[in-house]
Amino acid sequence: MVAFTSSHRFEQIQNPPSQSCSVLKPGRGIWLNDISIMKTMFYKNSSNPFMAKGTIKPVHFHCIAPAAESVYLVGDFNLWNPTSHPMRRREDGWWDIEVLLRHGHHQYRFLVDDNPVLDPKSIGTALNESNEPVSLMAVS
Repeated sequence: MVAFTSSHRFEQIQNPPSQSCSVLKPGRGIWLNDISIMKTMFYKNSSNPFMAKGTIKPVHFHCIAPAAESVYLVGDFNLWNPTSHPMRRREDGWWDIEVLLRHGHHQYRFLVDDNPVLDPKSIGTALNESNEPVSLMAVS
C-alpha cells in the first residue's frame, strides 16, 4: 500500500492505520494519516506540483492567411507589441508560432499585414482596454 508522508514522498505501508482517509482515487490504496496533510498538500501549499497557478506552458497559435506578406501575434502577454512575435509562414498558407504562456486567461489577436484579425477558433471574444475586439484563450 502507498501513503503520502508530510514530506510528500511515497512510502510503502504494510498495515494502513485505522484512522485514515483515502484520497479520491479508488483502487490505488492511497492513504493519508492526517487530514491536515491533505489540506496542506491540496489547498494551502502554493508550491504544490499539482496546481496550475504559476505554471508556464507552450501554446501554439495558427492563422490562415495565404496572401499575407506578414503576420504577427499581439496580446496582453507581449504588451500588445506589434513586432515582438512574428509568425512563420508555412507552404500551405498557414502561419504559426509557439509562445510560452502562464496559467490564466489571455487576450490576443493577429496582425495580418498590419490589420487586426480575430482568431475564429478562440474560446470567445472581449474588448481590450482600448475598446477593441480581441480573442480570448485560457491556459491551464
